Amino acid sequence: MVDGDSVGIKVICREDARLHIGSVGNLHIYKGPTKGCSQTIEGFLENNALCVLNSEPIVLHSGSSLKQKQTWNVHPESSLLITEWVIAGRLETGERFAFSQYVNEITVFMDGHIWMMDRFEFAPDELNYYDPALFAGLACLLNVYMVGPKWGPLESLLTLEIDRSGGKTDSRFPVSIHPVRGHGYILRALSDSRSDFIGITNTIYDFVSHSDYLGFNPTERKY
Repeated sequence: MVDGDSVGIKVICREDARLHIGSVGNLHIYKGPTKGCSQTIEGFLENNALCVLNSEPIVLHSGSSLKQKQTWNVHPESSLLITEWVIAGRLETGERFAFSQYVNEITVFMDGHIWMMDRFEFAPDELNYYDPALFAGLACLLNVYMVGPKWGPLESLLTLEIDRSGGKTDSRFPVSIHPVRGHGYILRALSDSRSDFIGITNTIYDFVSHSDYLGFNPTERKY
């Protein structure tokens, strides 16, 4: 995306439908000195619908600005999983936190009431990325939102994967999973390398490939 790009997506997942939304590669956000870039998603999930949104990482180039907003309206018996991750620059060239602004806001309504609202806003020129409430000095941020009654088994598998990888106790790779109002979970992970997230993302892909969920592995149908 380049300066001034604005993308809007509306998603309607009907009763008993299964939907996967993905991308073919990293989303590169280039320098935006005037307007920056924006992306919005408005989604609706009906009874017993399943939607899995797992895009590749967002890469924030020097001078870039991105504002994202997702609003989802879900039936209590539907299931929504969102994987959202961001990389703070072209790390392989030594570029870190040279972007202007990153804003990500996700709101989930259930039965017309706000079930969850999660907002993250960061501007490197104004805030210290070593702050543990932000990036804790690490350059890769992964959030996984699991909404609905069907994600308990996945939460258990992810907890096992985190224990296996030592992520909970490794200050270079802090990870946590928290239940949200008895109807889902949020996973947060930080690292200096996206490769540390492979165990987490592979666990998710393998899980949703079961016949009770998507019925296929999104990575195997990517191309």
